[in-house]
Amino acid sequence: MVSAWILRAFTSGSINGEYNVSLEFYAKAIDVLERGQKIWNGIPQEQRNETIDNKFLIAVRGLYLHTFARVCANFSQADSEGEFTKKNHV
Repeated sequence: MVSAWILRAFTSGSINGEYNVSLEFYAKAIDVLERGQKIWNGIPQEQRNETIDNKFLIAVRGLYLHTFARVCANFSQADSEGEFTKKNHV
């Protein structure tokens, strides 16, 4: 389930340009991974799934931040209603 969310997030952002969908799925995956780390805390690494590894969580957070940076680069300041407007690129 978590790996499917990560794949969906990656394809939504990188291929389709749907950054809001991408951020949502990355956030879901990060939440589950963080909860998994808390639940499996104290269990030897050999007995845990690789997705519970801290390195995996750091990588997913990196993907989230990369996508967030793309959103910031593609959108200008919020207008009076709090909505973001796309920058005009020439």
